[in-house]
Amino acid sequence: MTEVVEVENTFTVNEEIKVTISLDEVKLMVNVIDVVTKRGGFTPRDFSAVGKLYETMIKNLENLEN
Repeated sequence: MTEVVEVENTFTVNEEIKVTISLDEVKLMVNVIDVVTKRGGFTPRDFSAVGKLYETMIKNLENLEN
């Protein structure tokens, strides 16, 4: 059974959902991660998840630009 949780009209489903975002939005997310990292906004506990997301976005950007 899939669990659905409602929070302020946002639904979280425990399965993979494909979402389309623009290239500019991906670049913005990469820049936000860079700035927050430089300002010490992540704790060591966050490093793995943030690093994985960052590397995935960078890899996808590189693939699109080549």
